[in-house]
Amino acid sequence: MIVVTGATGNVGGPLVLLLDQAGEQVTAVSRRVTAADVPASARAVPADLASAPTFRPALEPWKNSRSARTSRRSSAALPAPSPIGPSATSPPSADRDRSFARS
Repeated sequence: MIVVTGATGNVGGPLVLLLDQAGEQVTAVSRRVTAADVPASARAVPADLASAPTFRPALEPWKNSRSARTSRRSSAALPAPSPIGPSATSPPSADRDRSFARS
């Protein structure tokens, strides 16, 4: 199982997709993540890294039927990553993080 924090961000979102496509069991963690934000075979866990009790479920083994699934990994190489970065309209990460912290 691989836990990706910041799973709805500019880096975490594409990383979750690539890991899932590679056959990894992925747990996507973000403050406001939902099942609709991640591939169907990934697990979404809303958590705040500043609050240990909310983060604990992300570290627990999968407790549903997916925990027994076998790896879908293949010997094929991962696809080349696409460029990742903020768009021209998105605020710098530090400003965005401060705005989330205030909400």
